Amino acid sequence: MKRWLPSLLFAMCLLTASGMSARGETITFEDLPLASNSYWNGPDPAGVVVDGPYGPEIHGTFQSGGASFVNRYDETFASWSGFAYSNTTDTTTPGFENQFSAITGTGHGPGADNYAVAFGYMDLVANSIQPAPFDPHNVEHLMSLPYFELPLGALIEGLRITNTTYAVLSMQFGDSFSKKFGGVSGNDADFFKLTAYGTDELDQPLGTSVDFYLADFRFANNALDYIVTDWEFMDLSSLSGARRVHFNLSSSDVGTYGMNTPAYFAIDDVQFAAVPEPSSLVIALGGSLGVALLLRRRRAS
Repeated sequence: MKRWLPSLLFAMCLLTASGMSARGETITFEDLPLASNSYWNGPDPAGVVVDGPYGPEIHGTFQSGGASFVNRYDETFASWSGFAYSNTTDTTTPGFENQFSAITGTGHGPGADNYAVAFGYMDLVANSIQPAPFDPHNVEHLMSLPYFELPLGALIEGLRITNTTYAVLSMQFGDSFSKKFGGVSGNDADFFKLTAYGTDELDQPLGTSVDFYLADFRFANNALDYIVTDWEFMDLSSLSGARRVHFNLSSSDVGTYGMNTPAYFAIDDVQFAAVPEPSSLVIALGGSLGVALLLRRRRAS
């Protein structure tokens, strides 16, 4: 009658392992303290000072939901790149002074105020400012982009994404730097595209990418042209081997100095599956073994 024990123990271990294989987690940015209608764009007080192209920069991060979001702060010009976080609500004011507002005016979901804003890109074609085109297989290029680092063992699933007010109004009406999307006739095949890449635990590129069009005017039927103004889901599950997720922007509107469209986007509700630590799995399996042994004693008696 003892032959049942290995089979029962094996089945219980499988059930325990599968039940603990992963749990869903969501980064909402609501754990970041922020006054109403304000933003944080650096610098990180624990950041590292490095030489930048225009003077010293402070390279650091901010943390939310167990993930780290890169932030680079230029002390000379009080400018930034990478990620910032915000809850500003201005959906009507055009221009650079309103660079921290999502076009939605709030975060994703009821009662959600905070969200993250990203700025930064590398041009796909060399120009007078950037002598080498962006190479997605070059780790230094990827690390220069906006990116976040997931907790160890986490598997990225996706996130919510939208445009900033600055980018939307620039594409809708044009400004001193950028064209109106579609042009005067509305027939120009313009686009504004976000592409996500991944690097693994060893800093190696995954070799895959995910595209998301923040604006697309390439349709033969102009009625189908759109600029994203809601929180939409970007599926990143094909990058599930990534420890870091990197983002680059590209646009049809380029000039002598590279991309003209404001290089901003906003994210919220970053979803990932959290795999338990090996020690937790061992404890769980040990518990299953204890239950099995207890059943054996009762059966023997």
